[in-house]
Amino acid sequence: MTGATHATPATGATTARLPGPLGASAYPNIRSVVLTAADWAATPRDVLGRALLVLTTIRLVEKWLIDHVELVHGPLHSSIGQEPVAVGALLALGPADQVTSNHRAHHHVLARQITYHLPPAFDPFVLHDVPDAVLTSVSRTLAEILGLADGLAGGRGGSMHLADFDSGVLGTTAIVGGGIPVAAGAALAAKLRGTARVVAAFVGDGATSIGAFHEGLSLARAMTLPVIFIVENNLYSVATTVRETAGFEELVIRASGQEMPGLVVDGMDPVAVMRAVESARAHVLEGRGPVLIEALTYRFYHQNGPLPGSAFRYRTKDEEAAWRLRDPFTVFPRRLLESGVVSPDDIAHVSRLAEHLVARTVERVTVAGPEGPVIAAERYPAAGTLGSGVLGPGLPPVAHGFVFDSPPDPEAAEITFVGAISGTIARWLERDPSVFVIGEEVGYMGGGAFGATKGALVAAPDRVLSTPICENGFAGAALGAAFAGMHPIVELMYPDFVLEAADQLFNHIAKARYMFGGGRAIPIVVRARTAQGRGYGPQHSCDPAALFGLFPGWRICAPSDAAEYIGLFNAAMLTRDPVLIIEDHRLWPARS
Repeated sequence: MTGATHATPATGATTARLPGPLGASAYPNIRSVVLTAADWAATPRDVLGRALLVLTTIRLVEKWLIDHVELVHGPLHSSIGQEPVAVGALLALGPADQVTSNHRAHHHVLARQITYHLPPAFDPFVLHDVPDAVLTSVSRTLAEILGLADGLAGGRGGSMHLADFDSGVLGTTAIVGGGIPVAAGAALAAKLRGTARVVAAFVGDGATSIGAFHEGLSLARAMTLPVIFIVENNLYSVATTVRETAGFEELVIRASGQEMPGLVVDGMDPVAVMRAVESARAHVLEGRGPVLIEALTYRFYHQNGPLPGSAFRYRTKDEEAAWRLRDPFTVFPRRLLESGVVSPDDIAHVSRLAEHLVARTVERVTVAGPEGPVIAAERYPAAGTLGSGVLGPGLPPVAHGFVFDSPPDPEAAEITFVGAISGTIARWLERDPSVFVIGEEVGYMGGGAFGATKGALVAAPDRVLSTPICENGFAGAALGAAFAGMHPIVELMYPDFVLEAADQLFNHIAKARYMFGGGRAIPIVVRARTAQGRGYGPQHSCDPAALFGLFPGWRICAPSDAAEYIGLFNAAMLTRDPVLIIEDHRLWPARS
């Protein structure tokens, strides 16, 4: 069809006939993962048992939440129906791997916690109890969903903001697509350290149209990062269909625009998802870049709450009934029985194991009341009870004596303001291997667009990273890298470009320490050069101090000379909180 012509009725002129929609099958980088009976038979029996245990536990927790929705702290975005995506993916990931997720994340968090804490040889068909670490982690997640002080974040995150850094859950976010750049940043940290680690970013189908999705994928593809992007396509963004939000239904086609492998898998089958993620994980660990997986699934309830979607008339009861026939809670055990791998007694044994785990979890977070269970602790802990000093500046404690290891030399030569920027950044790169610089053009032109990274390129050129033009993408990557233990220095070329990165700077970075319980340092320094009075006009000359001041969590400084710059930059790096440094370009040549 390409190149064909036709005549227009009015003029007789010819125009090129463009090709119509092609479909995913037309793209050589995309394939479907379809399991055969032999694939199932090749799956070890204990692995199938763990899949059944995790799936059953998630379903029982979510069903309890549906039945007690009045106790949930915030909206309840249940994952009932979508559990196999989390179960299969987390069984395929290794203990050092990490995950990010979105507002519908209970299944991802629980699956990660259970698979992480179960011993590798744990056989649910044989053993009669799970390790205490599983009970503790599941209990802390349920407590957080209920807004309790014993929760993962002390009750501050609630249902949508869950982080368990010990097991590799780097946080879930209520902002659609917000975890994608964060996952790219954690993967960047793994690459910089040479760690054999994969990061999986779970998102919904609606996220594939938002800017964070495309910026995160672009960054991961350009930097060849070890990330697996897993799209749970449950057919609806709240009540709007995929075709209405994307214009097409096969979302895996998005991978073609990034020239990365794309896999389509039945998201109602945990074994199929496990195989898809195993394949993707092997690919990224070979250093070949990210993979996009589309898992076709269905949520049995509305976007949030205890009612089905049909109650809101955007889908029919017949459609829901048809998908209920594929309910993994009944289909997966039945398939295990039909395969001859297990007996009915085996299934019952695993079910009792899960029921006992969930019952003990519920006992930890509720007490019996005259009309049913009620929460077992005060929901809103007082400020400052998250641990000594956690909301203050030096947590965790950092000792970088080199910053103050000698008194200032009164005979030292004067340096320019830009020389102070360049030299101080270089000094940190020399002394601290966790520090890196990221931004547009920072690694080129001998020191970035304005010479600020000149010294950095001499000190550690492999940690001065030029990015695509994707401020939201690399700002979010800084957060992910900070979560993973790195210390990023972010250059935003002009303060006005802050607005391009606003979601990550203000919804994520600013709120992360508080939102996830206060115990995780967020060591990020953002530099922004303002150009008032230099002819750059209104779109390059704003003063961002007031904007950043609107969002608690940010510290702001504006050095007025080279000596101040060195002192304030060092203080910013020691603070271990997000700090904005405003650099007035008119001071660039000033000496002190």
